[in-house]
Amino acid sequence: MTMTAKQAWDNLTKTFQDTGLTIRVCLLHILITSRLENRESVEDYVNKVITTVHKLSSIGLLASDEWVGTILLAGLPDVYEYMVMGIESSGILVTGDSIKTKFLQDISVLKGDEQQKPLAMYSTSDYSRKNGPPPS
Repeated sequence: MTMTAKQAWDNLTKTFQDTGLTIRVCLLHILITSRLENRESVEDYVNKVITTVHKLSSIGLLASDEWVGTILLAGLPDVYEYMVMGIESSGILVTGDSIKTKFLQDISVLKGDEQQKPLAMYSTSDYSRKNGPPPS
């Protein structure tokens, strides 16, 4: 029998919280199959990975910060290969926070470039096929 609302809540949590193998496997599956190209944005991708890691931590499956950073890099498409190589050669410590910061910096630079040079992402041949000659 419980004496307080807190004790009742704790008992309910123990009874219904799934911390077993099934939830661990499910969360690990989400984590290792998360890919940037399957998400709406880089922010969405990073949030999905970080949230899943926090859920795993809450049920007792802890991940090192280096592991989180490596998982974030592993979910990138091949076009990010040079960024990964640059991170490796720079000697920066790979952590969830350092990779998240790198992603967000790169996004802000790309967004700034898009606002200043809207045609920068098009090759001349692609642009002319769709829209005629590029503006001068």
